[in-house]
Amino acid sequence: MDGRQLFVVWVVSVSLLAQAPVKLREHVRLEGTQIDLRGTNATDDDLREIGAAEFSRVTAVLLAGTQVSDAGLAYLIRLPLRQLDLGRTQITDAGLAQLRTLPLERLELTGTDVTDAGLTQLKGLPLVMLVLRDTKINGPGLAALDGLDLRLLDLSHTVVTDASIGALEKVKGIGTLDLSDTRITNQAVPHLERIAGLSTVDLAGTGVGPEGVARLKRSRPQLIVVTARPVR
Repeated sequence: MDGRQLFVVWVVSVSLLAQAPVKLREHVRLEGTQIDLRGTNATDDDLREIGAAEFSRVTAVLLAGTQVSDAGLAYLIRLPLRQLDLGRTQITDAGLAQLRTLPLERLELTGTDVTDAGLTQLKGLPLVMLVLRDTKINGPGLAALDGLDLRLLDLSHTVVTDASIGALEKVKGIGTLDLSDTRITNQAVPHLERIAGLSTVDLAGTGVGPEGVARLKRSRPQLIVVTARPVR
């Protein structure tokens, strides 16, 4: 077998390995309560068996960086999920509709194509942590979060506007709000002042200037205002 033939065999072997089905039971963690598929080549088809009795105790599924799409979420409704990480997957607004019956408390959608329209599908979920970093959110859909009591809301790297921050005044509470690397300015400060329960707000990389920060600190003396990234 010459060098060219060996190369072809290697390419075929790698290709087959990459397409090999992911075995869910090999990715079960935390005494059967978590399935961690982050960074694998898992697809929708690999989730078919997730409804089997052996996975009935699973309350957390981590799918960040996989090839899972909206179709794959249909298999997850069989589980009593409280945590779901869909970061950098192929999820869209349509897929979020399938989550409405889950008792989700933590939902991560970093880097997906979710838009404001998709947020309406989350209304009524018992969320305490919602990560929308680097999504297609621009603000109007934030009204769907009305009534939630969030420990964390991450809107960093989105195009939310000053006016849209006003919708967060109707949220029952937000502990930490990450607005870093957004387009908000000092015009958003009056809205931030009125958000219930706010203990930390990250404004690094925004248009909120010294005057806006000073006003926040005067009106909310206990509020931690982050304006710069930590030095590494």
